[in-house]
Amino acid sequence: QRLQRELEVTTVYVTHDQTEAMTIGDRIAVLRDGRLQQVATPMTCYHEPANRFVASFIGEPSMNLLECSFDPDSSTFDGPISYPATDRLAAAAADAAGRRLTLGFRPEAPAVTDDAGDGALAVPGHVEVVEPVGERSFVYVSLAAGPQVTVATPGRIPVGEGDRVHISLPQDGVHLFDAESGEALYHPDREDSNDQASGPPDG
Repeated sequence: QRLQRELEVTTVYVTHDQTEAMTIGDRIAVLRDGRLQQVATPMTCYHEPANRFVASFIGEPSMNLLECSFDPDSSTFDGPISYPATDRLAAAAADAAGRRLTLGFRPEAPAVTDDAGDGALAVPGHVEVVEPVGERSFVYVSLAAGPQVTVATPGRIPVGEGDRVHISLPQDGVHLFDAESGEALYHPDREDSNDQASGPPDG
């Protein structure tokens, strides 16, 4: 980026490495099978992915994605986890009534605790692997309902393989996608929301 600024040239750089794209690009274009999925700033692609593919491709580790359905009577998502929806999230889900949905959350959104605590959602599971990577650790947890999720925790965490834990998700910490089309239906609020999101062009 410094070299680009010094030379005052616009550069188009092609890479298959999403981390490289995130670190050097002012804007990135995500393609899949030759079709443009999203054009936006790196942070917009990360926080507001246009679809499930972008959500799973951008970010390391990638976003956790769980298939679910929405019960409008209880305003709850049912699937591997039972997640109570906020009013905004429930409104987005209601517009997709009768369709299969996918809940997504970034690894840094939840916390790992040894009990249910006071979180808006605490899902039981057991630790499969803990990967310390310097100032944070990646904890791979198999939920009681089956699927495995990844949680990024600050520093070292006092849990090990086989430990029973709870995954605590914040009240407004999930993304929502149409499970069939992959289209993004909802994103949680973000503090650095100055970027303008841009999805794939029509056609």
